[in-house]
Amino acid sequence: MRKTFLAGLGVVALTAGAGVATAQTPPAPPAGAPAPHHARGEASRPMTRAAFVEARVARLTAMDANHDGTVSVEERQAALQADPAMRGSGGEGRARGPLVIADYAARLGERFDRMDTDHDGVISREERRAAMTARRAERPAPQAASPAPASE
Repeated sequence: MRKTFLAGLGVVALTAGAGVATAQTPPAPPAGAPAPHHARGEASRPMTRAAFVEARVARLTAMDANHDGTVSVEERQAALQADPAMRGSGGEGRARGPLVIADYAARLGERFDRMDTDHDGVISREERRAAMTARRAERPAPQAASPAPASE
């Protein structure tokens, strides 16, 4: 009797554990919603200039709450607070003031042209990696923290 009770209790515990694990699966994105960039395989597939610019402009357009074509500092901060995944859209931290979406799109086109080293209108994985390596090399080295003052 005791073995049967313990076996039944074990089955109930396993079933409950499986239910909890299933409940933690994230929901599928709504129909028509773009998948996250890592799920689309963006880093490995070739990308045209239009796709490169449109993907980034779409993120800025989503931040533009009043639809005036400009993303203000307040709109950018509100978007980042609402969705931390937006970090990296439109150079927050680098941009000091409002960001005009049309100007940013033009700069993105120029950036695409620099990345497209063979000028075939498509950025390959190799061109993207080379551009990322070059951008990292251009960044200033992080400053080493100054040592704490010695106590007397």
